[in-house]
Amino acid sequence: MLKKIAVFFWVLLLSTKAQGQSITFNYTGAVQTWTVPPCVFTINVVAAGAKGGGANGGNGAQISAPISVTPGQVLNIYVGGMGTSGNNSGGWNGGGTGFASNNGNAGYNSWGGGGASDIRIGGTALANRVIVAGGGGGRSGGSSPVCGGAANCNNGAAGCSTYGQGGQGGTQAAGGAGGTPWAGTPPGGSPGTLGNGGQAGFWQTASGGGGGGGYYGGGGGGNDGCCTGANGGGGGGAGQYLYSSTNLNVGDTYNMVVGAGAGQGGTGASSSLGTITAVGGGGGSSPGQGGTSGNGIAGGSAGGTGNFGGGGGGGATGSGGGGYDSGSDVGIGGNGGAGVSTTITGSTLYFGGGAGAGGYYGYGTGSTGGGNGGKGSPTTGDTASTAGTANSGSGGGGWAYNRNLGSNDGGSGIVIISVPTSFYTGVYTGSSVIVSTNGSNTVLQFLANGSYTA
Repeated sequence: MLKKIAVFFWVLLLSTKAQGQSITFNYTGAVQTWTVPPCVFTINVVAAGAKGGGANGGNGAQISAPISVTPGQVLNIYVGGMGTSGNNSGGWNGGGTGFASNNGNAGYNSWGGGGASDIRIGGTALANRVIVAGGGGGRSGGSSPVCGGAANCNNGAAGCSTYGQGGQGGTQAAGGAGGTPWAGTPPGGSPGTLGNGGQAGFWQTASGGGGGGGYYGGGGGGNDGCCTGANGGGGGGAGQYLYSSTNLNVGDTYNMVVGAGAGQGGTGASSSLGTITAVGGGGGSSPGQGGTSGNGIAGGSAGGTGNFGGGGGGGATGSGGGGYDSGSDVGIGGNGGAGVSTTITGSTLYFGGGAGAGGYYGYGTGSTGGGNGGKGSPTTGDTASTAGTANSGSGGGGWAYNRNLGSNDGGSGIVIISVPTSFYTGVYTGSSVIVSTNGSNTVLQFLANGSYTA
């Protein structure tokens, strides 16, 4: 009989409950570990990110889900810290910093964003995160400070704006944009990045709030630049992430759906097994159009438009490159954005973006798995765009400049399941299934539709 454990994160603590017993992990500012007990194959997690700093800092997100584990497996647990006031004020585990007022009035300080709470399996890198609850944005500085954005469920909210704009919320695909400063007074807030909230925009007595840390962090709030006691914008809330898992009931048959990558201008189809979702990459587009996104885990941003070359398609998390947009022959379309490399039971997937089309001297290139853009010279050297790699969820390349060299398809998705070998039945269908072992688990990679009977 499979045993389940309930695991709960709160803003500053993690508690684990099994058969009436509870283990609590308080906030420490350092990674903590927990070893899965014998006979436990599923944990139910409720994770909550930390609040942004200040009385009206944004609340952290709360996210819950079952996660499959293996007895003896070590979980790396990160409990986010709340943002504080002044310099170096970002909460532990990704919160972006605010800044202290330089006139000695601490009441004008801005506040840092809250840190994310997450679990990492198989390592301690950001790519090893299986669930992430983002932190809220920090309160702005100035005489009338405004709120930081809440992290919410999937995508974070923008921070409140005054004269300095609030930082934008992070998503599952990209960091939030930094808030613009008042009247163009530099520097403005920094954008959020993978795992980290953006730094606030600094100004003497009216800096913005720091962005919350998350799967992708919220943007830092924009600074004011007017006068003593002016008002910056609040930091943006962070985006969340969940690598979904599900329980397999003995005797039940589970159908695997592997989504195709899209053709020109289309959106890639999701792949699924219950709540487990992979992705098909978006297709590239024609001149004057942007590439489209993949979908599933989190569609990467579509490639930008170009009058002379189409944008590349986005992958599961990697963005498509922009199209070539110039009247000269020397332009090059934008490269595809880097996707997240996700290791699932020993199999690495690259969710990259495709590239935009290029001009005479070259063309944009896709990130790992993503298609390259086409090159269309007025004379010689034409090169067609390429497709995203199959079963990678990557985007395809865009239409070439001034040539009838069509856009290409995004890569198809994939479904991977991992079953403890002691429970593996060997009963599956499908025209393309790769079976392997990884430690005490048997791993099935479905490259096309199929099924598995538990």
